[in-house]
Amino acid sequence: MIDNASRRGQQNDQWIVCQIGAREHYVLAHELHRRGQLAALCTDIWAAEGSVWNIAARFSRRRGLKLHGRYEPSLSGARVLSESPFTLGALSACLAIGQPSWPGIMAANRRFAQGMARRLERSGLLRSHRGGETCRICV
Repeated sequence: MIDNASRRGQQNDQWIVCQIGAREHYVLAHELHRRGQLAALCTDIWAAEGSVWNIAARFSRRRGLKLHGRYEPSLSGARVLSESPFTLGALSACLAIGQPSWPGIMAANRRFAQGMARRLERSGLLRSHRGGETCRICV
């Protein structure tokens, strides 16, 4: 059981949620944002109104429906970092050349994690381990 002193400290913690895809409509990020504890959501595609992803969704039929699912209105005020369509386009082209393999998927996951870590460091939300973490990370 967590005592009240411990619980008070946890209520001020800020979290960074990193996820590829819209699993469960970003439920973890949604709940942390609702509590005021979401420092940032890092995801591969974020089709917010006016974004390049949203514009692409309007011009794509079947794929457009999937892209529209890559946005959660309850997170409209949250800080969200997503990958560029150009970055993902290059990755998609590489995967289309050959059959996606487990090593290829793992390499794409590492590329996503490393790219987001660099963006978080530049934004000041995350410092290297030598400097200590400023947020908890939930992947």
